[in-house]
Amino acid sequence: MKKLWNYAPYPVWSLVSHNQEGVANMNICTYVTPHSMKPKEFMVALYKNTQTLENMQKTHHGILQLLSSNQTHLVGQLGKKSSRTTNKMKYIFLKESLAYHNTLPYLTNAVGFVELEFFQYIETQGDHIIGLAKAVYSKNLNETEVMTTQILQEKKIIL
Repeated sequence: MKKLWNYAPYPVWSLVSHNQEGVANMNICTYVTPHSMKPKEFMVALYKNTQTLENMQKTHHGILQLLSSNQTHLVGQLGKKSSRTTNKMKYIFLKESLAYHNTLPYLTNAVGFVELEFFQYIETQGDHIIGLAKAVYSKNLNETEVMTTQILQEKKIIL
């Protein structure tokens, strides 16, 4: 029997962060929730001890991309590897169609993206830190099926 937190088909996102030198990084996020309408704000759970969290805590800026169901191949590269040991962006630059918003790349085949400014980080007892962020810009890209954790489970990409 599934655990209760595995029932919902959560949307799958990719967060683009950058270090202070402007070098981009992408990861996978499934614990993402809009939590305010005015102003539009998001809660993003960021894994502890990752390059993404380190980047966010230094720059407070990123692009959150809602992935489409035809991007499941990205999960192994962006979600199951660390940018501390793997050049994820080399793969992305070679294999994916990208465009730029300001200075950050985004995946043109995503459903859309929202530019975020993080303003608070909440320490938890678990393996994530909660980042609260204000949406400063958003853009719809493609009307296509959203990637969900259910799709990833069906394809046996995640348990």
